[in-house]
Amino acid sequence: MAKTGVSLELELVETADVLAELGRRKGTRWIVGFALESEEFAHVNALRKLKDKNCDAIVLNRPTAIGSENNSVEVIDAAGQTVAHFSGLKTAIAGELIAWIGASLVG
Repeated sequence: MAKTGVSLELELVETADVLAELGRRKGTRWIVGFALESEEFAHVNALRKLKDKNCDAIVLNRPTAIGSENNSVEVIDAAGQTVAHFSGLKTAIAGELIAWIGASLVG
């Protein structure tokens, strides 16, 4: 595309809410969602998302994680309790989350 100096406009179309759809069709599946929330009301907003989308747990993380190799997350269960907290490299947190989910499904 040749450069003309003219402003370009991009129209975005809202997609389906995949997590909500999975929650509606849950059956016996165990669903873990993710919530990116700022500090104020983060836990309340994550808990609302967990309930609204019919999740068994939700991973709460903060906007400071965007563009960073590190993160700090809380895992909140269906009762609204923080049941796990992981900090460090995102790749390490991913492994810890998988291990936590596996242990939760077995135990």
